[in-house]
Amino acid sequence: MPPSQWVWRARGNIAYYSTDLIFSGRALLRKVPRKGAWRLYRHLEADKERKIMQLSGAGLSFEFFTSGLTWRQLVEEVRK
Repeated sequence: MPPSQWVWRARGNIAYYSTDLIFSGRALLRKVPRKGAWRLYRHLEADKERKIMQLSGAGLSFEFFTSGLTWRQLVEEVRK
């Protein structure tokens, strides 16, 4: 593969890994309805909590593990 294609592939990987980390962080930090919360028309702000509070320990550790792998791949691509 010519060097010019390496540059474009590296840029694409960097963009993909960065976007993956941003969306993973957003998914954990967004507010979702609490378990057991009911609504008449819409959920109130008091009825919502961050998704990270609803995850089990195993789910949270899996999310951090996969994000750590993505971070490591991102750092490797930047160092190339």
